[in-house]
Amino acid sequence: MYYKFVLPLVFISLSWLSFAQNKFVLEAENYFQSEKYCEGAEKCGVAYNKLTRKGNQAKKMKADMAFKTGECYRFTDRFREANEWYERALLLDYQEVVPEIYYYNGVMLQQMGEMEKAQKSFEEYKKLVPADPRGPGGQVLPRHLLLPPGDVHRRHRRALELCLSPHHGHHQLGAPTARHRPPAGLAG
Repeated sequence: MYYKFVLPLVFISLSWLSFAQNKFVLEAENYFQSEKYCEGAEKCGVAYNKLTRKGNQAKKMKADMAFKTGECYRFTDRFREANEWYERALLLDYQEVVPEIYYYNGVMLQQMGEMEKAQKSFEEYKKLVPADPRGPGGQVLPRHLLLPPGDVHRRHRRALELCLSPHHGHHQLGAPTARHRPPAGLAG
């Protein structure tokens, strides 16, 4: 009799916990896919904190949320935060899913002036993807070669504009500052 009552209660509790976690993940995914990176960083971080590390699928989902949080910060030029979230994803072995995480983390480290750590990150990337022409031999590249090309650069600029819009409590983005101005040849 006791098991007839307890087992369904446990099952319902676990189902509710799973639904609540998925709700946060779905909301975070929506912001990320909609290129709303300012809000997405917060939503992905919340989803990451709600997820458990127990089980292979949960670990993968948690690593994915850490990576996407890092991406949101990268697209909004928040290098230190991006680096922190990439490191979390790496601790969860996300490089097995997206080896470029080492490259992106190297770029963030380079932007922060941590050249030795950047070099190590680029070298780890080259071990996983030796054919990639970025940073041959794990070299630290000049900034203009590190910026994302084409469509990704457009999304990067759009994310900065959205983060600095009045709806986010910041000033209106006018002419790009030297920090946010793309190098010649990459504008557009």
